[in-house]
Formats: sequence, C-alpha cells, structure tokens
Amino acid sequence: FVEFEIINLGGNNTFVVPNLAAVQAQDSVYTDHALTINGAAGSKVDLDLATWSVSGTTVVGATTYNIYHNIAATDVASDLWVAQSLSVI
Repeated sequence: FVEFEIINLGGNNTFVVPNLAAVQAQDSVYTDHALTINGAAGSKVDLDLATWSVSGTTVVGATTYNIYHNIAATDVASDLWVAQSLSVI
C-alpha cells in the first residue's frame, strides 16, 4: 500500500500493521492520525500490543474508534483509529 488513509476490511479479514513506518504517510490529508481502519464484525487488526496502546476514543458519524498510539511516535499524526467493531490481536 502507498498513500492510503482509510482501509475497509469488510467481514472476516485481517490487516497486519508490521511497524510504525508502515502507517506513517508523507502527504496525508489528516493531521490528527495516520490511518482509519473500518470493517465488520469478524475482521481483525494485528498490532504489536507491546508498542501500540489505546490512548482514547473518538466518534465519527455513527462509528466509535479506539485510538492506538505507538510508543515510538512523537505526535498523534501516526495514530491509528480502529473501529470498535474490529478485534485487535
């Protein structure tokens, strides 16, 4: 993937976030986070929970997102917004 900001997993899919650099976009239109991940129940986001942790929540429209912050990030521009309908493993 190159220069993407929203991923919709649909149902029963898994998205792996290998490291912080994989989500850092050079020309992102967002300044408050790097990537939004949506999907239906049954889909999963695979994060290294030793380096990513929930720092809060936000609501956009009817969707509530958990905000994941990486301990190596210097600001929120690299945060992930993961829809609460998704499992994080």
